[in-house]
Amino acid sequence: MLLLIIGCVVYVWFAYFKGDKQKQKRQEDVIEGYDYKLYDTDSDNYKKLFYELKDILTSSTVNEEEYVKVISKMFVMDFYTLKNKISNNDIGGCDFVYSEVLDNFKDKAKDTVYLYLETYLQENKDLPVVDEVIVESVNTTKYMYLDTMDENCYEVKVTIEYEKDLGYDTEKTLYFVHEGNKLSLVEIA
Repeated sequence: MLLLIIGCVVYVWFAYFKGDKQKQKRQEDVIEGYDYKLYDTDSDNYKKLFYELKDILTSSTVNEEEYVKVISKMFVMDFYTLKNKISNNDIGGCDFVYSEVLDNFKDKAKDTVYLYLETYLQENKDLPVVDEVIVESVNTTKYMYLDTMDENCYEVKVTIEYEKDLGYDTEKTLYFVHEGNKLSLVEIA
């Protein structure tokens, strides 16, 4: 009986505790002052964009149009690439979302794009991988959000290309407003 109990404890230890550590993402880099993070599970394309963004944000003057182009690509690439996610709670693009709507964004993502992620992971189904994001246009507009008006909101239209067409969205319009020194996503249309 004692051997059976010890065997069960060892099995539980390796199956749950050791296995979870292998699935966790590790942070590789961060852009200080902006809190944008790079993880070991991010694609090579995403890593390239991260370092491009780091160069933009650490220069003496930040070119906002270039900044919004890069974060638009990064958001779309991270949010719509599901193959590198470990669960439906591992929602991509959260670094770029306006802080006061982040919880709502996560809830909506779990009810839509990430709804069947864990099932698909268990069944080894094909999951989308964003290959390229093309910025079609960048415009400034007025945008009202949470009782605040941003006179210089960025409206960014993008086209999404995947490694394999699985029927996911291929065009989106993103709206970024100013949040302190950052540009933050408030709407996806």
